[in-house]
Order: sequence, then structure tokens, then C-alpha cells
Amino acid sequence: MNTLGRLSIRARLYFGTIFSLVLLVIIGGLGYLALDRTRDTLQELFAQRVQTLTDMADL
Repeated sequence: MNTLGRLSIRARLYFGTIFSLVLLVIIGGLGYLALDRTRDTLQELFAQRVQTLTDMADL
């Protein structure tokens, strides 16, 4: 806390803004990766389960 206390208010505001933006980018990236994995899982489930049921219904 001493190092932040020595900085001017302007520097602290810049630091806080940049830190918040970095956190937002990291959280957004993790969310995007999670959505990509979820999409892949749903496509796999659709290919395995729903297509099998559709093929059985056609018979």
C-alpha cells in the first residue's frame, strides 16, 4: 500500500483503470473459451444422440 500511497491521484486512477481493463479482458477471454467448449460439447451431443434418434425414427 505504501507504493500506491506515494503515487499521485492521477497515477492511481490510471493504474486502477488499466487494471480493471486487463481484468475485463481476461474474464471476457475465459468466458469466450467456455462458450466455445460448450458449443463443441453441444455439437457432439447433437451428432451422437439426436441423429441416432432421427435415424431410428426413419426406420
